[in-house]
Amino acid sequence: MNAEATGRESWGSKDKTNKDQEKEEKEEGDDAKEEKDEKEAANDGIEDTRLYVMNLSYQVKEEELRDHFEKYGEVEHIEIPLRKGGKGQAAGVAYLAFKDTEAAISAFAQNDKTYF
Repeated sequence: MNAEATGRESWGSKDKTNKDQEKEEKEEGDDAKEEKDEKEAANDGIEDTRLYVMNLSYQVKEEELRDHFEKYGEVEHIEIPLRKGGKGQAAGVAYLAFKDTEAAISAFAQNDKTYF
């Protein structure tokens, strides 16, 4: 007998399909959650609040950098490495650590490929 002719079997198969669909949706949700957890675990060791600033003047001062970058958010730490054999002269680069990721992203977006 054909399932379309009786109606009963077709209704039962729809019900089964809905259950299967619900199960698949739940599994997709679980997969998405697992993927998100994996991404968060992968980012645990990454400093996403730090910026590397280069092509700075050799005379750049921490205060100048702080004044410039504080408008994007709280700057927690600034490191200006010194040149080897440069007798205390800056290397022309700096590492900045912001309190918030959003501040670092904003500072990067506004200052990328610009001159300080």
